[in-house]
Amino acid sequence: MKATKDLLVGVDEFTLVLQAKEKVDVMIWFGTVRIMLDRFLYLSKIESIFGTLNHSSEKKVVQGYTHGIFAENHPFYFVICFHEYMQNMGLCIRFSSNAWAYFQAEYTSKYQSEMNVMRFLKMVQSNVDYTMRLSRIDFTADYKNHGLNVDHIYQCLKSKKLHIRNWKLNRVNLNMSSVEKDGIAETIYLGSRKENSQGFLRIYDKRKEQISSHGFRMNEALETNDWLRMEAVFKGKRAHQITTNLLNEVNNADELQQFIAQMITDKYLFFDVERDDVTDFTDELFAITQGSDFSHLRTESPRDNALKQSIRYLVTNAGLFPVIYKIAVLYGDEGVQEFWQYLQEQYQYYTPNRDTEIWLNKHWVTMLNQPLSESLGTNRDVNSQVISD
Repeated sequence: MKATKDLLVGVDEFTLVLQAKEKVDVMIWFGTVRIMLDRFLYLSKIESIFGTLNHSSEKKVVQGYTHGIFAENHPFYFVICFHEYMQNMGLCIRFSSNAWAYFQAEYTSKYQSEMNVMRFLKMVQSNVDYTMRLSRIDFTADYKNHGLNVDHIYQCLKSKKLHIRNWKLNRVNLNMSSVEKDGIAETIYLGSRKENSQGFLRIYDKRKEQISSHGFRMNEALETNDWLRMEAVFKGKRAHQITTNLLNEVNNADELQQFIAQMITDKYLFFDVERDDVTDFTDELFAITQGSDFSHLRTESPRDNALKQSIRYLVTNAGLFPVIYKIAVLYGDEGVQEFWQYLQEQYQYYTPNRDTEIWLNKHWVTMLNQPLSESLGTNRDVNSQVISD
């Protein structure tokens, strides 16, 4: 059956900074942090989704900050942090991609109400305790089953068959770099990735990335023939302006998907020189900005594939099956049964080490709601190791 083409837009990760309404003396800064934090936790319902946030010596705060509280017993990174002396740095809330996907899915399930970045910002704004603005947000466009190839796009950009234009159709000269393997571009970067830049565009094979890393979207990746992602990162003043837009101009999910598509196409229009027009994939994204009868907004259903990764390693890399095969050839089915019995007896004397305990603490919450059958996978999961090492 022919795979259906799809184009989805969404938010990958973001960082939000809360600032005290008025200038605060350093002597009462810790108290102000407590007030701001309590208000944010109450409005966001974060702890009802992630559990109680705690300090951790094993996780790092956002660069430049000194104190942080984290979502423990989860495989993802979520932190709220502050600097003990630098009040102007405010309270920093960082959602990784996995953390944001998990929060959206669990919030929707628990409160029977769709969650997205526009709604989240409106939900956590406070008229009394703090002001807020995004310091970074990553917008995504996922092209599934479009037959798009990262290296082909890269070669066309290098040979000037494609170039980038902005919303005014003016040509834009952007720094271009790539990550290559065996001479094939696997990731393209357009724009500067320096700390003080206003953002950049990343283009990569999302299917390959998720399957090879057993990412939380691996099941989604396995259902596609190909999946190319464009990830537009907005930082600094651009992110600040996006905060204002999302709070004041975007009112529902349809408007949000239009806004995300517009933000990407305003800055990154791929123009085909030979046809003297934008490419088909840019045109499809641009069409979302005009409104659509269909939903193109990502809905999240993240999965923790850490146990599946361990099982797959045991099956494909650890030499278990070759050992069973050797026993079967030498001693037959009775030998194999004797081997299984031996393993069961040896397991009775197994004592988990520190790494195992850390793994369980990290994945405990996300794994409990997933049946073992998901981690055991299917023949397709095992045979999907088409990613060359």
